Amino acid sequence: MTQREYETAGYVIAGQAELTLEGRTINLKSGDSWLVPAQAKHAYRIQKTFTAIEATAPPAQVHGATIEQPRRPARRWTADRSMKRRSATGVVREAFL
Repeated sequence: MTQREYETAGYVIAGQAELTLEGRTINLKSGDSWLVPAQAKHAYRIQKTFTAIEATAPPAQVHGATIEQPRRPARRWTADRSMKRRSATGVVREAFL
């Protein structure tokens, strides 16, 4: 069991895991979400290849450094109200509003 000073929220994309939270066991599967409050004793056990998204508040630190969010690509608006965004490969993608 471990405790953290931040809360963690997550969403399961694929797979299965078991979350033990303050003595209670919760089975997580694709489409489930969870919340681990700050200072709560908890442990995860992966049961099947597991893919999930986790967010922490306040932002967690890894090896003493705060994880920085990547900067969004620059947006450019055109006269017809379409938005063009240049991807990392230089390809222009369009989205109409």
